[in-house]
Amino acid sequence: VPNEEYPNAVIINFKQLDEELRAQGTHLRRIGFVGSDIWLAHGRETLPEEYALLAENHMGISHCPAPTMLGGSEILDIPGMRKAGIPISLGVDGCATNDGSNMLDTLRLAYLMQTFLSKKRGGCPSPYEMLKLATVGGAEMIGRPELGQLAAGKAADLFMVDARRLEYAGALHDPASMLAKLGVTGPVWLTMINGRVVYRDDHLTGVDEAKLLQEGERVCTRVLRDTCEAFAPYRRNPQ
Repeated sequence: VPNEEYPNAVIINFKQLDEELRAQGTHLRRIGFVGSDIWLAHGRETLPEEYALLAENHMGISHCPAPTMLGGSEILDIPGMRKAGIPISLGVDGCATNDGSNMLDTLRLAYLMQTFLSKKRGGCPSPYEMLKLATVGGAEMIGRPELGQLAAGKAADLFMVDARRLEYAGALHDPASMLAKLGVTGPVWLTMINGRVVYRDDHLTGVDEAKLLQEGERVCTRVLRDTCEAFAPYRRNPQ
């Protein structure tokens, strides 16, 4: 919910229900739901003729590539939208439609999806441009200018990757492109939130990971495995 401290806090997860709602931007304007404090999740059904509407109202789109692939949907026209002035960021979407919630995987998947149509669209964002969409792009979209970049006066939110690994040989001359183009899978070396280290050397600080895993598994069993028929083949004693 928007407030004075965080005004850009309304997100719309707009799903194409029928052809009447194909023009989602037009529908939002018709009901008066437009403005810089509103941004769209996915935005795949946004029509080119609606780009100006979103740009003029500073309404952004959070691109979630994993559910796009899983659902066989349209690949977001990031070059066209950026040219029109639409703010773009990256997101993982909910765990039910991306399975891993891994932002680094999302970054590389988003870049590769854009390269797939680069010839048809006359180019695509560079790996570094995709990294900026994932960082400062997201911060700007939600009205948090103190996030998204390493600079004086900004929040010390960051992660670090140990580049002293064999798989990065040949890529170290261009670290700005490495995350999106080469891809970094698995845990990072360190994560910091507002100057506090919350993850280092494959461990969360201040969290009993083994205990948390057991608790999560118990909840999953009680809520899903023991009650949902889709999980019946995985039960220890199928009924």
